[in-house]
Amino acid sequence: MRDQWIIWKNFENNKLERACDHHACYLQGILDSQFHSVQALKTEENPHFVLETVTVFCNDADNGIAQMTRYLEGPVVDFTNLTGLSHFLRGSSSSIGGIRVALACRDLRRASEANNKQGCIEGMARLKHEYNSLKEGLNNISQYMLCDTLSCLYWIRLYKCVL
Repeated sequence: MRDQWIIWKNFENNKLERACDHHACYLQGILDSQFHSVQALKTEENPHFVLETVTVFCNDADNGIAQMTRYLEGPVVDFTNLTGLSHFLRGSSSSIGGIRVALACRDLRRASEANNKQGCIEGMARLKHEYNSLKEGLNNISQYMLCDTLSCLYWIRLYKCVL
């Protein structure tokens, strides 16, 4: 039973660290209150809603940023498509609460609408930086949520074995 207590205590300490990561994302301005709204949509029928939403967002953002980079690095900058993708990514990042990514997308879009290649290069660098910060924060939060779910399953199984 002592080993089980040690495992539980280690898990609780890890949970606390991950909760601090979650709170840090708010304090650093990486996430805003919209993320709370996304979390509120989790239900018993769909307990993995937040994890699924984060996964879809990150996949779409990875693909969008790669495509925007190609538009910017081509022999002729495709400002029209760059504008469209930056607008799309701004909306999806706002929906998930990624405020700094949304602001970087806004600035990139403005530079693209002005056909300002240097402004777009600088905006793209900022967007990539902000997205990497957001992605890291969301990854930490997702791991916390996944560990919390797995922990419940572990302790239910352990409890059944003790009975």
